[in-house]
Amino acid sequence: MKLIIDGYNLIRRSPSLGPAFDADPETARRELIGLLALYRKKRGHTVTVVFDAAASVHLGAESSQEAGVRLVYTAQGQTADEAIVRRTARLGTGAVVVTSDRELARSCERAGAEVMSSAEFEAHVYASLTDAVEPPEDDDEPRTRHDTRKKGPAKRAKKRDRQRRRKLQKL
Repeated sequence: MKLIIDGYNLIRRSPSLGPAFDADPETARRELIGLLALYRKKRGHTVTVVFDAAASVHLGAESSQEAGVRLVYTAQGQTADEAIVRRTARLGTGAVVVTSDRELARSCERAGAEVMSSAEFEAHVYASLTDAVEPPEDDDEPRTRHDTRKKGPAKRAKKRDRQRRRKLQKL
């Protein structure tokens, strides 16, 4: 699975990284890269983080790899959103984009990628790294036999929703 992450969007939406970004953006980027490196090592997904450099002094686009995480800094005058949409168009259905930007999410979905919000992804990463498993429910009530006859409308989700759930479960 190929993850494309809107770097600054994830940092700014994060309760743990947002305040660090306000104090020192470089520290927040390093913390995010460290977190994603641990996640990549545990899950084995290809992780690409795209950072905006539209307002920076860098004239050209930069790309590097750090701890197995591919880092992309856009060229001056180009936004991370544009770079993410281009990458998503190349990968199509093989990509999962992490952003809370609605316009970017719609563009990526049109290209065939699945989109996960920044908050949802961050919660998933922390749960994955801590191996959080919900404890089984404690049923003190005796189990009753249920009738197997169908009653009421079908409970099956739409095909698109089922496909999305299957893809995101691989995360």
